[in-house]
Amino acid sequence: MKICYIIINKNDYKSTKHLVDNIIDYKIIDNILIMDNASNKEERKKLTSIKNKKIEYLYNSVDKGYSSAINRACDHLIDKYGECIFIISNSDVVIMDESDIEKLIEDLSFECVGVVGPEILERGKIIKGRKIPTPKEDILKNLGLSKTVKDDNTILNGETSSVEVISSAFFLMTSRTYKLIDKFDDNVFLYYEDNILASKLKKLKLYSIIDNRVKVKHNFDSTIEKEINIKKRFKLLMDAQMYFHKTYSNATERELKLLRLSNKIKFLKTKVKHKNK
Repeated sequence: MKICYIIINKNDYKSTKHLVDNIIDYKIIDNILIMDNASNKEERKKLTSIKNKKIEYLYNSVDKGYSSAINRACDHLIDKYGECIFIISNSDVVIMDESDIEKLIEDLSFECVGVVGPEILERGKIIKGRKIPTPKEDILKNLGLSKTVKDDNTILNGETSSVEVISSAFFLMTSRTYKLIDKFDDNVFLYYEDNILASKLKKLKLYSIIDNRVKVKHNFDSTIEKEINIKKRFKLLMDAQMYFHKTYSNATERELKLLRLSNKIKFLKTKVKHKNK
């Protein structure tokens, strides 16, 4: 089974080049697919200058979102190799060692496991996993009345932990699981991909696993902030949140109305905060 590393890139040649240099000599990786999501002409030219027999490059002329880019990359690799293991990654991550990839692939070998991820080092914190948010939890979060949903695992000091939601910045899954979940839901452009994936896996009774022995650094590059202004980012987040709870949480009409209201309040607060800076 081929091991394929998918890098989702959007006008971020510098991070992508750094990541490719990081993993290019890993013998366990058979293919590095750079999936470019409608970068500008200059960035695309620099990107295609990265040459190696392991590397191939796909380009979307229109950016239809993160999930859509993953789907195109996975479909291409399945057509090319048949069954394979996907390592799906943002461009701004750093892998510590090849042995970490080996550990994650080993975790994925169990039939009941849907996706595997590492601990994510991000903005000075360690991200392990969290629960799928309920409509009530997101309403309270929008209003600033509760914190981000915490880890759903109670034992974090073993080799692995079962969680509901893992970070979509870096994770592994097989082509078999990809087919079982009927691809990633490209009705969301950005945000909530991880919650949607978690909901699909939960329905299939497949586990999401965090390997506590493995850490991957996420530099959280500000490409999104450069590409999309705060008003549009907020709308994308609101749309994704509403779509998720309507489609996957079976939220009531009352809950959906409260979500809309809480989002409007959150947006006004954010707008005032940025205006006063």
